[in-house]
Amino acid sequence: MNNAIKGAAAGAAVNAVNGTRSRYHKKHRNLGQDVGVGGATSTVTGAVTRGRKDTLGDAVDGAVAGAVIHLLTNGKN
Repeated sequence: MNNAIKGAAAGAAVNAVNGTRSRYHKKHRNLGQDVGVGGATSTVTGAVTRGRKDTLGDAVDGAVAGAVIHLLTNGKN
């Protein structure tokens, strides 16, 4: 359940950040940005839901979610 919450939060944040970009940059997403936003969001979500029990693990989970979203959506807008 916690991984689903972290993944959903990371996905929403990655897509929200990319939604603020120009049409060209929406189509040519930045992998580093997607990974960073996913990792940061998942870390914060994990801290809120579990009280910082595994901060590094939360960051890695979110970074992977950001990378997956990048791979699935890059160039498709």
